[in-house]
Amino acid sequence: MNNNLSTNEFGESDQIYAYTIWVTSIQQFLSIFGIAFNSALVYITIKHKSLHRSYGFLLAICSLCDALLESATPLATILVFLRRRISLLTCFYTQFIAGIGAINSYLNLFFISLDRLGSLAFPLTYRYLTKNSCGKFVLICNVISLSIVFYNIYLAYTVVLQHPEIMVYCEPGDIFQGEALTISGFFMMAFTMATIVIYIIIWIMLKVLKSNGSSNSASQVEITRRIFKSLAVIMTVIFLFWFMCGLIITMLVPRLFGTDPPLQFLITRIIAQLITVAGAINAPVLYFCSSEYREIMKREFRWIKLPCSAFQQPINNSKNVAVVATKTIRLHKTNACLIKE
Repeated sequence: MNNNLSTNEFGESDQIYAYTIWVTSIQQFLSIFGIAFNSALVYITIKHKSLHRSYGFLLAICSLCDALLESATPLATILVFLRRRISLLTCFYTQFIAGIGAINSYLNLFFISLDRLGSLAFPLTYRYLTKNSCGKFVLICNVISLSIVFYNIYLAYTVVLQHPEIMVYCEPGDIFQGEALTISGFFMMAFTMATIVIYIIIWIMLKVLKSNGSSNSASQVEITRRIFKSLAVIMTVIFLFWFMCGLIITMLVPRLFGTDPPLQFLITRIIAQLITVAGAINAPVLYFCSSEYREIMKREFRWIKLPCSAFQQPINNSKNVAVVATKTIRLHKTNACLIKE
């Protein structure tokens, strides 16, 4: 049985507990922003038809799943503040939806990469399949992903039933123990590696299609090029922050700090900050890397324009002053010429 780190007691380690309170508070603060950002992305995707593309819907589903995962942090925060733990079985009933969100988000990122690869490799077939509605493709992808998700959740439940008496602070990852943790980790590793390989192939295809000037897939190439940077950044952050940190928490931390349970729990919470950030970056990355998403966000959330306007206004004024000054100089030169004549 591979117990999760939040089974540990703080004991008499008041100093470590105080640090843990601060770290937990920061994580809760970040999760609130994550829920807000992800909810905003889901909202604009539903509202604006220009985002009603297959990858747009899949991104929205990723954000919804990330919001579900972020919404699971308050329970662990409250339990840490109270220094109370609950049984592993009770924890499963409260956190299994967050577990569904975590795995389904990963799988939808894989299907986004598959969608963009298909649009470049088979543009005519892709256009035919998504001509009337891309909803069927999105539905099929999520039927497949949810089948994998529910298999992992069922396996986690069977393992939890074997050890219902274990007491935990109920982190979202606590529901995956033993064999379930191993298998879910394998699935996430496999799909993450596959997604990275697909993005490398897409990058190569964009370079080749650009140099050849292919006209058959021009529209899909342009669409993919506009969104590729955002998707690549999101995948890189998730790989470095979420996937790698998950491996460190489950494999490295127990070996290094296994003899000091309170410190082990604190280190885990510190590393988990990066996982929380990874679940909140979809909307910010799309805002800074995608002009299409940025313009829509500015229209929907007008307060976003304020920082930009503050920097742009002086530049515009200086340009206007320069134009007026130039026109004035030209006018004086013209008058001088007329007087001489």
